[in-house]
Order: sequence, then C-alpha cells, then structure tokens
Amino acid sequence: ELNVRMNLQGRLNNTPPVASVEPDKILECASANRASFVLRGRGTDLDNNIISYIWRADRPSPDYVIGLNRDISWQQELGTQTYTLQVLDRFLQTSTASLRVTVQDTTPPTIIRPKVQVPCGWGGKCEDPKNFKLCVTIAAEAKDECSNTLNVVVHSVESFLGCSNTLLGSVKQDNCIRFDPAIAGADLSNIVYRVRYSVRDESGNMTPAQSFQFKIQSGGDSSSCPDDCPEPRSVIMSPCG
Repeated sequence: ELNVRMNLQGRLNNTPPVASVEPDKILECASANRASFVLRGRGTDLDNNIISYIWRADRPSPDYVIGLNRDISWQQELGTQTYTLQVLDRFLQTSTASLRVTVQDTTPPTIIRPKVQVPCGWGGKCEDPKNFKLCVTIAAEAKDECSNTLNVVVHSVESFLGCSNTLLGSVKQDNCIRFDPAIAGADLSNIVYRVRYSVRDESGNMTPAQSFQFKIQSGGDSSSCPDDCPEPRSVIMSPCG
C-alpha cells in the first residue's frame, strides 16, 4: 500500500476577468407602461478563459437572474431599475459591472376627436325639474403610446345663443353637463355649447387644450331609449362650421 501526501504551495497564475456594461440609460416608454431594450455587456480576460455571463436585476427580488448571455433583450416597466453583469472565468474568479435604466413617460396623448354622449330625455319631460339627473358626457377618442387609461379634463363649458357670440352662461366645469332651463329655455337646438378640454394620461402628461362646439336637438334613434322615456336626442358637432 502506497500513500502519497502532497502539499502544493504557490500562486495561481490567473488574471481575473473584467466586466463592463453600457452607461446608464433613460428611455421613453413605448408600449403598455414599459420599454424594450437590449442589455449589452462585455468581458475581457488576459487568459481568455471566461466561461459564463450572468445578468441580474434588483427586482422583483435582489440578484434576480434574467439572462445567461453577454447581450440580452429585456422589457422594463416605468421606473428605475439596476442591472448587474457578472463575468466568471474557469478558475471561478469574477468581475461585475452595473448600470441603471430609467423608463419614463413624458409624451402626452394625441387627441383624435372629441365625443359627446347624450342620454334620451335630456332636458325633456323625463328630467326631474328640481333635480336634473341626466347629463351630457364629454369624452374623447385619443391614443397614447404608453398609457392604457386616458382621462378627459374639461377646463370650461360655455353656452351661446345659436352661432352668435352672445354668452348665455358658463356651465359647471365637469365632464358631465346637466340641463339648465334658465339657459336652454324651451328649444334645445337654440343653444350652442363650447367646450375647452384636454386629455391626460396615467403619468399626468396632458395635451394642449382644444375647443369644440356642439348642440343637442330632439329626435334621432329611439331604439336605445327606455320604454318610460322615449325621447331621443341627437348631437350636432360643429354646428357653426
């Protein structure tokens, strides 16, 4: 039986790798509250013995592994996140480098067109003369690259006698215009409403204010009216050209 004991002493002749990444990024949100991008890394090693690249993110948990290649495609939601590349060589010596990526939304929505929704019976016999419940709703068709939810902000609503500049009164600044018999009188079609509004996204970006005019007249499609209130109303957009 032969027993051999060896006691090796010396210095490991290996140069650790060096990891490097791109500078910090600030990106504009481009879809559904997020942005897509590529994390590009690099590892240099004088001994040419790099065996792995590991990308980690600080969310949803610290050191969360998101990729095992030098370059990876990734998506990030709004906010700031730190990404770290670890480079490992054959002798398990490592090096790390980090960058921060900020995804922001600074672009306001784009308004396509305003929309006015008027209920059956607005201003008619179906209204409670002491407590007007029905209201004309101001909405808008708009698009936004980042936000899924857009809100209409009504700055002002004014009423005019026909297409003249005779101001009859200002209506409560709200997305819901309630009937005012003191302004409208007996004939709804005599009143032209001028609305000044904007559209705001989830990040608070708001379009420049725009204005449009409309009026409401009796008649139209009664198929959507309830049986107890068969008074259809129709909306005329831009009645003054």
